Amino acid sequence: MKICDDNLKIAIFVIHINAAMELGNMLRNRRQTLRTTQQTLAEMSGVSVRMIKAIEGGYANPSVGTLEKILNVLGLQLTIVDKQDQD
Repeated sequence: MKICDDNLKIAIFVIHINAAMELGNMLRNRRQTLRTTQQTLAEMSGVSVRMIKAIEGGYANPSVGTLEKILNVLGLQLTIVDKQDQD
């Protein structure tokens, strides 16, 4: 007996990848708009350059704390929105 449908697992994985890529693109665009380097962002946020590159590349899963450090330097904030409010 299966607890989870394999197609559902794949769909969730694809959504996660798309969200990570979208987040990475948003952070990269903001950093570039501010004309700062990954190195400078890393130094100012206390997050490693390697992690910054991984997040911007869409293949990292940063903690909320790490994300908050980066967002703070970029002048952004993390907001949670009820999905029902978007529909």
